[in-house]
Amino acid sequence: MMTLKKLFKMKLTTHKNKFFLATLLVLFPAVVFAQTNPPVQLEIGIGSKIIATNLADYMGALYQFAVGAVAILATVMIMYNGLRWAAAAGNSGTITKAKDGITSALAGLVLALSSYLILHTLNPKLTDLSSIVVPKPNTPPVEDFEASEAPPLPTDTKGVCPNTVDDATCTGLVTVDSRYTQKMLTKAVHKLAPNAAGSWNLMAATFYAKFNKKIPANHMFRSFSYQQCLHDNSIGDHPSDPDCSDQGHISGGAVDLNISSLSIAQYNWLACGNEGGCVVTNKSTSGYNVIGANSYGWKVLNYNPDFNPSTSKHNHITEDHHFGYTGSTSVCGVCPGLDVSGCSCGGSVVDTTY
Repeated sequence: MMTLKKLFKMKLTTHKNKFFLATLLVLFPAVVFAQTNPPVQLEIGIGSKIIATNLADYMGALYQFAVGAVAILATVMIMYNGLRWAAAAGNSGTITKAKDGITSALAGLVLALSSYLILHTLNPKLTDLSSIVVPKPNTPPVEDFEASEAPPLPTDTKGVCPNTVDDATCTGLVTVDSRYTQKMLTKAVHKLAPNAAGSWNLMAATFYAKFNKKIPANHMFRSFSYQQCLHDNSIGDHPSDPDCSDQGHISGGAVDLNISSLSIAQYNWLACGNEGGCVVTNKSTSGYNVIGANSYGWKVLNYNPDFNPSTSKHNHITEDHHFGYTGSTSVCGVCPGLDVSGCSCGGSVVDTTY
C-alpha cells in the first residue's frame, strides 16, 4: 500500500499530479468555525446553504462544498482512467498513465476525506477558528437632552432637571438587550415595561440582522419628576405633562430614537415595516402624520415622509423620532409605589419633585 511519504514524493510537474496539488490548496482552510452573529441571507447560495452568520461560517460552507466537489471530480477521474485502462488493449504506456491517473485521484480523495484529521493532528487550533470580528465604532454619548433630533438642540445646561432620569424604586421595568440597541445619551435609562421590552428586543434583533447595526436610541423610561421638569421648563421637543394615564416614557412604553444616525431605509423600516416608506392617509388634531403600528407593535408619533439624514437637521418635524408601544403599559405597573401629585399608585412617596 502506498504510504503518505511516497505520496508527497510524487512529481507535481506532470499533468496527472496537478489535481493532487490543487487538492492540497483547496483543503487548507480549517473546518470548524464559531457562529455568534445574527444570520444573513446570501445573495448567491453555496450548494443548499443560503444563510450565513459570519465570514467564518461562509468559509466553512465553501470548504464543505470544495470537499464535495473534489470527491465528485476524483470519482470521475477514476472512472475515466479505468476506461482508459480497459481500452488500452495491452499498451503498457497507456496502462501506466491510467494507473497513475487513478493513483492521483485516489490520493486526492483520501486527502479530502481525511483533511480534518490531518490538520487537527498537526495543530488542533487549525480546525477551531473563531470568526473575524471587526469592532463597530459607536457614536460617542452626547450631553443629555429630551431629544437630540429637535432643532434647535435643547440642553439642560443649567441643571434645572434632576441629574438622573431613573428611579430605582420603579421595579416593574426590564432593561433592553444592549446587543441590538445602542445607548446614545449618557444618563438615559434603557428600560421598558416587560411586554414593551420583549417586543422591542425582537424588533431590534431583526433590525440588527437586516442592517448589521444597532438601533440608536436616546430616552426610553423617564421618571415622573424628570418628565414633569421637562414639561414645566419646555426642555426638548414637545414634552408631555405626565399623569397616571400616561402611556409614554413614564410607563415604560416609549422610545426616542436618534434618527439622525439612521438611513432613510432604516427609518422607514422601523416606522412602516419596509424600506420604501408608507403613505400618510390621516392627520391627527395636532397635524401629525398618522400611520399604523409596525408588525412589532411600535408606532411613530409623527411619521416624516421627507426624512433625509443628509440634509440640514434631516428635515426634522415634531416628534418624528418618538416611537410608542401600542400594547398596554401603565405608570403604576412599572412604578407600583409611586405617590406624587397627579399620580398615586397607593404606595409611599418614591419620586420627589424637582
